[in-house]
Amino acid sequence: MSSQARKFLLPRLLGATLALVLLTIAQKVRAEEPVAQFAKALEEKKFTGKPITLNVKDADVTDVLRVIGDASGFNIIIHPGVTGKITITLIQVPWDQALDVVLQTLRLSAERNQSVLRVVPSDLMIAEKKAELDTKLAAQASEPRVTRIFPISFADPSELVKILDTYGVAETGNNPNVIKPVITVDKTTSSIVIRDIAQNVERMKRLIELLDVQIPQVLVEAKIVEASEDFGKTFGGNAGLFNSQDSTIGNGRFLSSFSGANPVDRLIGDPAAVGGIAATTIPTPGVFQGGPALSAASANGGTIAASPVLAIFGSTRVAAALQMGESESKVNVISSPRTVVLSGKSATVNQVTARTIPNTVVTVGVAQTTFTSVTANLKLNVTPRVTNEGSVMMQLSIQKDVLEGGNGSSLPPSVAPRTMNTEVLVDSGYTLVIGGILSSDSLDAEGGFPFLRKIPILGTFFGNTSQSKSRKELMFFVTPRILNSKRAGVGTG
Repeated sequence: MSSQARKFLLPRLLGATLALVLLTIAQKVRAEEPVAQFAKALEEKKFTGKPITLNVKDADVTDVLRVIGDASGFNIIIHPGVTGKITITLIQVPWDQALDVVLQTLRLSAERNQSVLRVVPSDLMIAEKKAELDTKLAAQASEPRVTRIFPISFADPSELVKILDTYGVAETGNNPNVIKPVITVDKTTSSIVIRDIAQNVERMKRLIELLDVQIPQVLVEAKIVEASEDFGKTFGGNAGLFNSQDSTIGNGRFLSSFSGANPVDRLIGDPAAVGGIAATTIPTPGVFQGGPALSAASANGGTIAASPVLAIFGSTRVAAALQMGESESKVNVISSPRTVVLSGKSATVNQVTARTIPNTVVTVGVAQTTFTSVTANLKLNVTPRVTNEGSVMMQLSIQKDVLEGGNGSSLPPSVAPRTMNTEVLVDSGYTLVIGGILSSDSLDAEGGFPFLRKIPILGTFFGNTSQSKSRKELMFFVTPRILNSKRAGVGTG
C-alpha cells in the first residue's frame, strides 16, 4: 500500500474505531440505566418503570420474570432454585413495581451485578452472603498485622478509643480465627497505639483525623448599661408688708407674711441685733432667714426680693421674694465583664465591691464596736456551645449589684441586684440585646394661697409650682466571638 493510500485510510480507521467505542459505551449506559433505576426504586419504594400489564393464571414464575425482563430492557438471570407458579393480574403497573411484587410474594431476592440482575431464593442469597463474609474474614485472619502510633492533640484519647472500638473495627462475624485489633492509650505522650491489618488501620486513621480537631474557643463579652435622667423645677413666691414707722416691733423691721409662716412673723430678717435692738426683741423669722438659711433656699436656683414703698400708704412698704430653681442630672454606667472559654465548658468571672459598716453596742457603760461587710457582685457565668454553622448557643447568667444608701445616713447600705438568666443563640461576632427594663416617673405639683395664686403674674407671689421627671433604663448586651473557627473546622460548610 502506497503512502498516499495510508494517509487516506488512517483518519477513516481512527474515526470508525472512535465511533465503535462511543457506541459500545452508549449501549452499556443504556443497559445499566434500567438496573440502576430498579435498584433505586427498591431502596426508596418509588417506581418509575415503563407500565406493563400481566394477567396470568398458574403461570411458571420463570416465564413471568422473563416477561418483566423483556419489558425492562435489561438482562436477567434466574437461579435454578427459583421454581413455582403464580397467578397475577396487574394492569398498567410499572415493571419495577411488578418485579418487586413477584419477589416479595415468592420470597425471592434480586442482586445487581452491573447490567445484569440475578434472581435467587432469599434463603440461598443469605447463605451466599454469609459464605462471602466468612471467606473475607478468613482472608483477613491471614493478613499480616501492622502497628501504628497516632499522636492525639486535642481529643481525649480514652474517649477516642471507645469510638474506635465501636466504629473503627471491622465486623468479625462468628469466625473464631479472626484476630481482634489491639488499641491502647499511652498517657505519657497522649497517643493511641493500634495493631491490626492495614485496611482497618487506615479506617481508624480517617476517624482520628476527623475527630481529633481543635475545640472551639469562644470570647464572650457582656455589657450592662444603666442610664438615668432626673429633672426638677420649682417656682414660687412670698409677699408681705413692711411698716418702717412701727418702732414697737423690730425697729420698723416688721413684715407680715402671706405665705409660709405665721402671718405676723417677718418674711425676711436677721435674728442678730440690728440698730441697737437686742435679737430677742425681734420676732421669730418666718419664711426666709438671713445669711445661711437664705443661701440654702437659693442653692438649687435663685431668690429675688424687692421692697418698694407704697407712697399712698405713707411709710408702708411691700416686701416680695421670688424663688426659682431647676436641676437636671444624667448618669450613664457601663459594666463590661468578659471571659474566654472552650465550647461546652463553663466559665465564671466575678468582681466584688465591699463596704464595711461599723456597729457600736454599749454594754454596762462599755462601748464595743463590731464591723460587718456588705458586698456587691459583678458576675458573668456562661456555658457556650459552638454549632457547626458557626453560631454560639449560650447559657447565660449575668449579675450586677449596686450598693444604695449608707453614705451620710444612719441606715446601713442595701444591695440592689440587677440579674439576667437566659439561653440564647447568637452568630459569632454579632451583638444581641438580651433584655432590659425601662422605668419612668413624672410628678407635677401646685399649691399656694387660695384664689390669689390664680391671678395672672401677681399670683406668682402667692403660690408655688414644682415639676419632676425621672427616667431609668437598664439594658443587657452579649457578644460571642469564636477565636479559632478555621482551625476548629466550624462555620466552613
